[in-house]
Amino acid sequence: MVTPNKIKYMMSDLNRLRKYHKIPIKFPSDPAQTFAVKGTMQAFRLLTATSMYEKDALENVSRQLWLRIWSRAMGAAGLTDGTAQNLVSKIKDQEVKDKLKERTETALKHGAFGSPTILVHDSDKKHMFFGSDRFHVIASLIGETYEGPLTEMSKV
Repeated sequence: MVTPNKIKYMMSDLNRLRKYHKIPIKFPSDPAQTFAVKGTMQAFRLLTATSMYEKDALENVSRQLWLRIWSRAMGAAGLTDGTAQNLVSKIKDQEVKDKLKERTETALKHGAFGSPTILVHDSDKKHMFFGSDRFHVIASLIGETYEGPLTEMSKV
């Protein structure tokens, strides 16, 4: 459930991240309508279909989808128009819906309740982390040192 306070916090937090990482985020004119009413199911299904049928394109499609939603940039995900149309046509396929449901159930089984959720496998143990402010703890868990985000970002 999305509450007004969570939406207010998300907008504030995203604005801080936008400034920190110098990312061109343009917020939806009505965040409650965008997130609560329109929802994200179509986007999740598109990403699921991409992971099933064009796995090598998943990262790029994810980035372009993010840019389209947050930066209003269309950009090219490196797919032909035909491939992109094919993936969009699959978001109503039962196979894609079932795969997304399966992945959601797996995430819930591991304790996920939102995004970003990170599951770290350490020997035979699995550790669930929520949030983008836990990388130093994750690094410590696997015997590494987190030195912060890259100081130079490539254009996306």
